[in-house]
Amino acid sequence: MPTVTRLAPAKINTILRITGTRPNGYHDLEMVMVPLAFGDEISVTITPTEMTTITVTCTDPALECDETNLCYRAAAALLPLAPFPQAISIAINKHCPVGAGLGGGSSDAAAVLLALNTFWGLELSPDQLGEYAVKLGADVPFFCHGVPAVCEGIGEKITALTKFPKLSILLVNPGFHLATPTVYKAYDLQLTPQKSRGSCPQLFEGLQEVAATLENDLQGVAEELHPIIRSIREDLIQLGAVASQMSGSGPTVFGIFSSDADAKRAAEKIKQPGWKVFVTETLSCE
Repeated sequence: MPTVTRLAPAKINTILRITGTRPNGYHDLEMVMVPLAFGDEISVTITPTEMTTITVTCTDPALECDETNLCYRAAAALLPLAPFPQAISIAINKHCPVGAGLGGGSSDAAAVLLALNTFWGLELSPDQLGEYAVKLGADVPFFCHGVPAVCEGIGEKITALTKFPKLSILLVNPGFHLATPTVYKAYDLQLTPQKSRGSCPQLFEGLQEVAATLENDLQGVAEELHPIIRSIREDLIQLGAVASQMSGSGPTVFGIFSSDADAKRAAEKIKQPGWKVFVTETLSCE
């Protein structure tokens, strides 16, 4: 019973721009997405059987493990390419908060696609896996690439960055779920005029350049819904972060620090009951 265990990295958005709205309600985006050394662990075990089955288990009892689970759906999406009938067992060791703006579920699904790609010797490229991934969720193709990238369209058009530094990151999650559709709806209700902006940078030399380009069009409306998000951002700056921003549609806020030691000191001071705080680093492409 061979098993593959992979990190399913969380992500942050250093840039999230809304560039338009499609007739189906989806939003056109331009983002810089960066994977982190922190995330869930996904273990996939294959056992030859007479009939193919998929089972999912998770350390978080609140997470549904039926056919609606993204990991289940990822395995089901690749099943037509399976070389023989088998029992596919997927175990999710959950560390990333659910509904946190960190892409946890999408990354888990990508980890399953990548594991089965290896198991079955499919040799599908990240772009080829992306054709299956985009049917699971807009962020899933990014995690199939696993490197800092500019993501456009609804998030499915991936261009790897030429350079992105390794950065010390402190993640602060205030302990509640913020549904992505809720935030986008609030953004749409504001009738925010689209800004004219240049293309996202393709190369980031260091911390200061990343900090100077932080941008998230959803941050303002999320902070109106939950002012604690703004408070966390401000507290992180007071505790020494070079810059701070909400990730994705929230509610998790990240601070960029000059060193891991600075991030760890801030983590000890900002902790609150019910909050989830993690010190990690970006996965660079230097």
